[in-house]
Amino acid sequence: MKYTWKLIFIVILLSACSENLGNTQWNNTVTNEIQLVLTPTTRPEPTPTPTQKPHQIVSYESKKWKEYNARSTEGLAKGTVFDMTFDKDGMLWVATGNGVSKFDGENWHTLTRGDGLIDAVANSIAVDMDGIVWIGTDNGVSRFDGDSWQTYTTADGLAGNNVRTIAISQDGTVWVGAREYQDSFGFHSGGITSFDGDTWRTYTKDDGLKSNNIYALLFNKNDKLWAGTAAGLFSFNGQFWQPALDKDWHEYFGDIGVRVLAEAPDGAIWFRTETLKIVRYDGVNWDISFTYDASYILHPITICVDKNFHTWIGGWEHNEGSGQVLTMYDGTKWVVYENLPFRHVFKIIETQDGYIWLGTSSGVYRYNPN
Repeated sequence: MKYTWKLIFIVILLSACSENLGNTQWNNTVTNEIQLVLTPTTRPEPTPTPTQKPHQIVSYESKKWKEYNARSTEGLAKGTVFDMTFDKDGMLWVATGNGVSKFDGENWHTLTRGDGLIDAVANSIAVDMDGIVWIGTDNGVSRFDGDSWQTYTTADGLAGNNVRTIAISQDGTVWVGAREYQDSFGFHSGGITSFDGDTWRTYTKDDGLKSNNIYALLFNKNDKLWAGTAAGLFSFNGQFWQPALDKDWHEYFGDIGVRVLAEAPDGAIWFRTETLKIVRYDGVNWDISFTYDASYILHPITICVDKNFHTWIGGWEHNEGSGQVLTMYDGTKWVVYENLPFRHVFKIIETQDGYIWLGTSSGVYRYNPN
């Protein structure tokens, strides 16, 4: 009988511990009849449950916005603005669906296929410290040094020709991410390729990536390279690619795709998943508590965290004609901008003077948040 009571006591103790452990996984061992030893297994902290944040609606005020588009600005390329960057001289470079445009603060100048660009659709753009412009297109990479053009495709060593993203390291190495897909024309390869000025080197699933479908590349302020892929978030250790989360990605974020990458002033990486979650990762903890209201922006496309740690998100218009394609989280509430004169926001960047620049379906817009 005394052993029966001991057994009952152990069962009750195990049951109580199990109820208090929540989602943490444990290896349980019982010794000396009633001694309980609990050994935690390695696992990241569970993400918090998203909470609905209050909203503030701000209507469009033309005095706060400066508009640059093909209708009002001579020299700016027609078409959607997919990417933007500033060079070391303060020139704004814009990648559009109809060429590349440069803005010196007063005038626009556009470069197209007739000038040497390999394809009219420019998806991404980056400028190195020497002022050389690198442009990722639907048909390869174009390099422009201010006078002459050079083109690179899979025949030269690129992982794929459908280039979605370009990033440049502090030592000047150019990194290119391409999309892998199948269409009526056949199979199109993808992956990541680096170029040191002489040699292209390709990284695929054989080098640690779990997908050759690359959406975004980002060098943080410590020159660490991150990649957003169809199989999640990865970082490069100098030789191989490593997953940022070594557990089941689905368990935390649903779909595994990482479409957008941005870095905050504190070094945290922000990204958007395929299931439209907005996630902050500080290298240890994952936070999805910044969930926005999808009734305002259904499909986020771009993220920017400004120097005041305000998180800007641009995307597709949810309700046609509403102009609700831009929202900002100020730390306590979401500010939603409505009745804007464009339907989609593809790129958001901040300049040192605090202006927010938007690449949109209707050109470039500069916003003064002050």
